[in-house]
Amino acid sequence: MSGRKRTQISVPETEDQVKRGVSLRQVLVRRSADGTELRGRVVETEAYLGGEDKASHSAGGKCTERNTAMFMKPGTIYVYPIYGIYLCMNVSSQGEGAAVLLRALEPLHGLPLMKQLQTARRREGARPLKDKELCNGPSKLCQALDIPHCFDRRDVASDPEVWLERDTQIGPQEPDLREVVSASRIGIDSHGEWATKPLRFYLRGHHCVSVVNKQAETQTHSLANNVISDFASSSVDVCDGDTGQS
Repeated sequence: MSGRKRTQISVPETEDQVKRGVSLRQVLVRRSADGTELRGRVVETEAYLGGEDKASHSAGGKCTERNTAMFMKPGTIYVYPIYGIYLCMNVSSQGEGAAVLLRALEPLHGLPLMKQLQTARRREGARPLKDKELCNGPSKLCQALDIPHCFDRRDVASDPEVWLERDTQIGPQEPDLREVVSASRIGIDSHGEWATKPLRFYLRGHHCVSVVNKQAETQTHSLANNVISDFASSSVDVCDGDTGQS
């Protein structure tokens, strides 16, 4: 594994920092028993801030047998079951009990095996999934990359079977795909004000995102335009004076 550029997702410790974005475009790699590497670009995540976050498994700072990985060092894998049969994969991050849920990937390599793994888990006669649907959900990406529950508490920075790499090939270059949209998280409607906090992050316009939030996209686009406008104005002011070059 020499020369592999591993990395880990990190969640900033305060909500204001989180609103500025969680790292996307990293590549999740799963090495199968036969050596095949399944790869998917991270295009959607959700941040869970730890004890203060009422929607987090670590709400109130309570560490249990289930959520122990959230309190381990940054880069620890946290895998938990939902509905008794599906799994979700998270990576612990900065902050006590904080973690990032991987919500969607863009399949990059090993699609035939991903499709085979998905087909084996779907009911007979079900419609075949399109490529963009293989990993557009937290449970679907665990199925497509064969992420088992036993990966819980393993280190994504050093594990030989699953890891994150820096993305050396940024996907399609459409302007929208350079924008990170911050929107409310999915499936936590019963958690009061925490249900509306913009702690889900995804690449605007990407075809593999699980759920699009048009209102959040409009707000994000407006904010981006304001920032660009402010920057342009300040640039004019600077250029009007001496550049200091001779």
